Amino acid sequence: MPVGEQAFFNGVGFESWENVWGIWRQLTSRDSEAVRRVGALLRALGDAVSNPINWWPHTPSCVPSGVFVSMFESTVSASSSWLWQEVFADEQTTADQNRSSPPLSANVTTWLLINVEESNTTGPQIAIDLSAFSPTVVFLDLYRGVEITPLRASNSSNLAYLPFDVNGLDYSAVLALPGPGVPHAVQAFMSRMQSMTATPLLSYSPQFVAASQQMLLHSDQPSLWNRQHVQDVKRSGKQVYLPSVSNFVFTVQGNM
Repeated sequence: MPVGEQAFFNGVGFESWENVWGIWRQLTSRDSEAVRRVGALLRALGDAVSNPINWWPHTPSCVPSGVFVSMFESTVSASSSWLWQEVFADEQTTADQNRSSPPLSANVTTWLLINVEESNTTGPQIAIDLSAFSPTVVFLDLYRGVEITPLRASNSSNLAYLPFDVNGLDYSAVLALPGPGVPHAVQAFMSRMQSMTATPLLSYSPQFVAASQQMLLHSDQPSLWNRQHVQDVKRSGKQVYLPSVSNFVFTVQGNM
C-alpha cells in the first residue's frame, strides 16, 4: 500500500517533501493532486481523526475487495480544527440571537476509505446501526461534497447502508453529524471539495518526470580539475572523476 494511502487510512497525515535539503524530488501529478485533496480533508477534520476517542481500522466494508475502511469516533470542539472553529462560531452566533447557551462540543463519526484497485465502486459501502446515532443524524460524503441518504435493510429496523461512490485508486471520507441540518461552514467546505474532486484521480499522470540538471564550470576551481575531461564527460553523459584535494568545495542543486 503506498505511503500516502497508509497515512490517510490512519488519519495521521503525510509529509510532502519535494525539496530534500536543496535536492528537488518532484511528486507525480497524481500524487500531487492526492496530497492536495487528502491534506484539505485531514486539516478540516482535525481532531476528529487525529485524536479520536475510538478508532477501528479495517472496519468491514460492503465491497468484496479493494476498498478499506477506517472508522473514528470523536468529540470535537472549537479547538479541534479550523472547520470546527467556524462551526462552533456559527453556533455561538445563533445562540446569541436566540438568547440560549451554545453547544461547546459535538460527537461525530468519521469513516476514511481508500480504494486500492483501479475499478470504481458504487452503491452501499458501509453498514451502520442507526440506533447508535442521533435521530437527527446527517451523513455527508465530504470527499465528493454531497449528502448521503441511508438505505434501510428490509429485515431490520436499525440496520442501514451508506451508498456512495469511490473511484479507482482514490479516496473517500464520510462524516456523521448529530444534526439537525448541516452547518454553513461544513456546507462551504463540501462545495470546495466537490469542485476539487470533480476530476477523477486516475486521470492524472502517475509518471515521474525528473527535473533537468546542467553541469557548470567555474574558473576558481582547483588546478587539479581537468577541464577537458569535464567537457568530454558532459558530452558523454558519464560521471566526472574528481581527484582527491583538500580544498575542493562541493555544492549540489538539482533532483534525485
